Amino acid sequence: MIRGVMLAVLTLAITACASTRHEDRNEMQITAADYAAAERLIGHHIGDKLRNGRITVEWLDNGEALTYQRDGQSGPEHVRVDTATGERRVVAATESPPPGPPPVPGMLPSPDGKRSVFVRDHDLWVVDNDGGEERRLTSDGAPFFAWGGSADQMTLQARRTGMDFPLPPMNVHWSPDGRYLVAGRLDERSVGEYAFLESVPPGGNPRARSYTVRVPLLGEAGDRRIDTVLVDVASGEHRQIELPEGFSLGFFATGNTPQAWSRDAESAWFIAATTGDQRVRLLEVDMATGSARTVVEETSDSSVTLGHNLRARTNVRVLEDSREVVWFSERDGWGHLYLFDLDSGALKAQVTKGDWLVWNILDVDEERRVIFFTAGGMEPDSDPYFRKLYRVSF
Repeated sequence: MIRGVMLAVLTLAITACASTRHEDRNEMQITAADYAAAERLIGHHIGDKLRNGRITVEWLDNGEALTYQRDGQSGPEHVRVDTATGERRVVAATESPPPGPPPVPGMLPSPDGKRSVFVRDHDLWVVDNDGGEERRLTSDGAPFFAWGGSADQMTLQARRTGMDFPLPPMNVHWSPDGRYLVAGRLDERSVGEYAFLESVPPGGNPRARSYTVRVPLLGEAGDRRIDTVLVDVASGEHRQIELPEGFSLGFFATGNTPQAWSRDAESAWFIAATTGDQRVRLLEVDMATGSARTVVEETSDSSVTLGHNLRARTNVRVLEDSREVVWFSERDGWGHLYLFDLDSGALKAQVTKGDWLVWNILDVDEERRVIFFTAGGMEPDSDPYFRKLYRVSF
């Protein structure tokens, strides 16, 4: 009897508490102070309260040491690291190289910082950064057929409307020694126009704003294309890349970006593909002549992929010292790494194998012949979407 009464009282108490909490929730008012407190937790408000959230490294003595600035207990600290021994010590700011000049809007500086290339009136120009004169590198640029042009996109158009902020050349790449430019000319002349409406423009304007951009639609004949040439910066001479018939430097994941440069910058390796990426090749291009040699070819009845993370670099690594290339392929039904001879193109070995997927190559230690990579689904019963770090010898 007593036990039954106690149980009934306990039940009533729990019900009353639950009812009170429910009423409290209904009566709760969210105030401006609550919104302000939540706003203080937004990323750009707490960024300066996070120590060492971003660190910039400066290499010294041909890679024998590096320095970086970090947030110390009592203020900024400059740290010097010996790359051979790993020894690390705090140094005076004078032992650290001064930061370089801030980037100039619209300019793409060369790796040595001596020159910059920029776009003017749809053409490429180069200027010496020490105040030298400007030189025109191309002379046939036009609207929707521009050198260094960016694709006509709604998001880009909306951001740039009313803003005087030039973009650096797109699809343009310097050679490591600054002698050459890989220069792309974006052709959108055959792409049809498409209308967009920005319902709530920035700045408090109550009226919607319309944009007309060029967008290729599925099934239409017109499409974007990038024509790429090699430019000798000193002489201004242009050289066409002698691509195999039906191929272009328009592979979805890489565009005309070089995958690697030779140590003397006389050669570069590119990914070329046919329409739809059903055939993809690694090409070695001679910068002096523009001639291209096929190293590896991959084919697929659907489309070829060289990695499954679109935000990361493709899983292709050229190893110049050993004259080899690490190449990603799904030829056995799973995404794995293969080793090819860089000169003959012959398959030397399948480096990884199994019913699991290689996600990304993080680093290749050529001297120790070890590849560090992430993968998913290697362990039984593990979540295949969890990426784990592995290494493999080759």
